[in-house]
Amino acid sequence: MLSLAGEGTRTAALRWLMHLRFADIPHVRVLFTHHPRYGDLTPHQYADALAWLRRMDLVDGGRHPTVSVGADEVADSLEAAAVPRVV
Repeated sequence: MLSLAGEGTRTAALRWLMHLRFADIPHVRVLFTHHPRYGDLTPHQYADALAWLRRMDLVDGGRHPTVSVGADEVADSLEAAAVPRVV
């Protein structure tokens, strides 16, 4: 049965999908935890979002997104804000 995620979890999930295209989970988690741009959500919401993505098979065993998040979806969901690169 599909589970429904709350708004914060959905926002966090979109961010995970976007950033996992460029970096691995530990690096993205550091970004979400320490960068002020992502302080609108709690570390718990980011953890819940990652767990939800795994349950929905949207993050594969290699910890990469199984779906592609396009620029339009990101712009609509994140208000077209500049997103820092994870190094």
